[in-house]
Amino acid sequence: RERTVNRTCKILFVVVILLGTVYLLNAIFWMPTRYSSPLHGSLVGDVRDTTRIGIVIPFIDRDLSRLRRQFSTWKSQRTLPCTDDDHMRTKFPNITVILYFSRDIEDEEYAELKMALDEEIRGMSSIQKCLVKPVIYVSAKLTDEEDGYLDATTANGPNNLWHGLFENKAFIDHYDYVFVMESDVLPIRSNWLRCLQDNILLSAHRYWMKGTICLSCGNNAINTVAEYHMNGNAIYYLQDQEFIDLIGAYRDYNNDINYTWAYDYGFHSYRTATIDGKYARQIFHKWVYSNFILNLPGYVPQMVALENPETCFVHSKYPIDLQYWIGM
Repeated sequence: RERTVNRTCKILFVVVILLGTVYLLNAIFWMPTRYSSPLHGSLVGDVRDTTRIGIVIPFIDRDLSRLRRQFSTWKSQRTLPCTDDDHMRTKFPNITVILYFSRDIEDEEYAELKMALDEEIRGMSSIQKCLVKPVIYVSAKLTDEEDGYLDATTANGPNNLWHGLFENKAFIDHYDYVFVMESDVLPIRSNWLRCLQDNILLSAHRYWMKGTICLSCGNNAINTVAEYHMNGNAIYYLQDQEFIDLIGAYRDYNNDINYTWAYDYGFHSYRTATIDGKYARQIFHKWVYSNFILNLPGYVPQMVALENPETCFVHSKYPIDLQYWIGM
């Protein structure tokens, strides 16, 4: 009988340990991952309200499923764009979401695509309550030849879309900063509009580009362009003509040599290895590497959120357990 009691106690002990472990893991998994802004005060509020920000989402006609996945994270309680308990008001009067289509979204050929996207936008009360301005479309109106894409070495379509942002004077005049947020960039915590805005405003100097190093380029020493270029999903400052001119010179250089590699890789190579070395050093500080966005291979959102408290976005084609994470 004593042995039976001991065995029962041991079993109960193991069960309690297992239940405690499950409870702890569950608590960690569901730990709040809301971004909390460090900025306070009316002066900061004035700067926030006068800094014009465009969130640019480039897409092609085959990206509807990716856009739907991206928008689904905007609706999840875990990854809401803004939160009611933010210590500042939740409305963002000078942030605009821009769906940037490679062709002409008003063309009858893409009527079904636009209808589907309009329906998605209408169903996103989470973003509508955060913004004063409506979600808008901008069409690049690329031709079949201009909109081609094979892989990172032959990326004419994405390259032309990217260059188009900096060649459109009306667009440049309308925004101080843009955040290029491709359809495979997903938020991993709530209040991410405030996170983006803070990353634009919190800087010791005026940068031209702020983003992530390529964390999916292997583990070799960082001694090649491929391993330390800044991913194109980044913040760009539009109100410095010197930066705009540099991008234009890069475009001309590419046309001269028929260079078709992806724009982020190519632009990094151009500014570090092609232009005059003295000038390259003078402007090197204009690129700010940050972990507010991470470029990763496959990733588990909850783990990235817990291990990287300053990270609000991940660029990757392979989020793992995403539906479980956002509660779909």
